[in-house]
Amino acid sequence: MAKIKSGNLTKAIQDVLEEYVEEVTEITKETVDDVTKEALKVVKKNAPVRTGQYKRSLKSKKQYESLTEKRNVIYAKDHGGLTHLLEYGHATQNGGRTKAFPHFKYGNNYIEENLNKKIRKKLGG
Repeated sequence: MAKIKSGNLTKAIQDVLEEYVEEVTEITKETVDDVTKEALKVVKKNAPVRTGQYKRSLKSKKQYESLTEKRNVIYAKDHGGLTHLLEYGHATQNGGRTKAFPHFKYGNNYIEENLNKKIRKKLGG
């Protein structure tokens, strides 16, 4: 163990905390990517299949990243308007409603249940 003079104690503590923050941030960002990939699989599994074109269009990408934060998004490439109609159903011309095919809901639930657990596990807590 290194000896630290009393005048340098504050600097030593600050260095250790900064290193820890960088490690936690890196682990958190990696976990966000991992959970996003897994949630995309859940969404694709629950997506309705008619021709398969919609299911194949489901993708994920980084929406925002800063030094301390990362956000990913799952979306349907070239079928953005269809996503809402499938997820919630919609009115028909004759006054009825179509059946809803919730699939993004399952991906969202997966993220809510697993993200914090996986971060804690990777941090050893």
